[in-house]
Amino acid sequence: MTRPDAYAVAAAMNARPLDEDTDGGVWLASDAAPGEQCDACAVLASAWWAYWDRCGYTAKGIREQARKTFGRGIASRWFS
Repeated sequence: MTRPDAYAVAAAMNARPLDEDTDGGVWLASDAAPGEQCDACAVLASAWWAYWDRCGYTAKGIREQARKTFGRGIASRWFS
């Protein structure tokens, strides 16, 4: 995926209702507790790593692709 595509996917995932509250409101991914957000980021990073691995990237290539796609901060935290 190109960088704009990755952001579009992340935005769509955040805006999509995941479950209903007991109050009838809609629960969004942004309503998750900080620990749940970290867990979600770890799962997504693992999925991206597996995707790029299947595309034939080496570990170094995956880190470079993550840096291009998500920026240096996210890449250094989740793809080290």
